[in-house]
Amino acid sequence: MSYHTIRLNRADTLFSRYIREKRGWRCEKCGVLCRDKEGNRFRRLEASHYHGRGKWNTRYDEANVRTLCFLCHQRIGGHTRDENG
Repeated sequence: MSYHTIRLNRADTLFSRYIREKRGWRCEKCGVLCRDKEGNRFRRLEASHYHGRGKWNTRYDEANVRTLCFLCHQRIGGHTRDENG
């Protein structure tokens, strides 16, 4: 199931913001800082799920998510633990 077909709700938005804040607005793959303490955005940072958001039992599980900048998310594909995905 593609993440483009799953509708975001308020909880998804809050969880995504929480994860990005908790992980310090840094990409966990390349290490680039995507936002500073003043809120200035340098690059888009996404909450990438190992197991897609369609699986409700892991949708809001912190262990199922990592923060990736847009470029790393595109390179990896986002839905796999395989770094060569």
